[in-house]
Parts: sequence; C-alpha cells; structure tokens
Amino acid sequence: MIRVKTAALSAALLFFTVPGAAPMAAGNPLLSPSTLPFGAPPFDKITDADYLPALQTGMQQQLREIDAIAANPAKP
Repeated sequence: MIRVKTAALSAALLFFTVPGAAPMAAGNPLLSPSTLPFGAPPFDKITDADYLPALQTGMQQQLREIDAIAANPAKP
C-alpha cells in the first residue's frame, strides 16, 4: 500500500516539474531557515516563483521519509 502511494506521489512530482527549475533554488526564502520570531517566513521576500521549488522539495523530503519507513525491517 505504501509503495503504491509513493509511486503515485513520484508521478505527481514528475508531472509538476518545471524544466530548468532547480529544486533547491538559491535565495528562495521558503527553503531557508527563518530568522524571524516563531520561524515565520519573510512574506515580503517571497515571490510566486518560490512556491513550486519549495513544494517540490518538501514532497521529495516526505517521499524519502516514507521510503525509509517502508524499507525498515524492524517490527513496529
């Protein structure tokens, strides 16, 4: 079941990939740790182009976590 969901999410990532877009775009405020109180993002520095790379990066991280859980041979 988990493998099927992982495959579906991977396909979704490929569908939403923009040619030439770097997943870890330099200077993307959504991909950098915030220095603001409570870890709030710097909304005044975020542009529309920052969202797609940040979402792709987050989904890739989640897929790696799911794969690590699915591949873990230890009993729950």
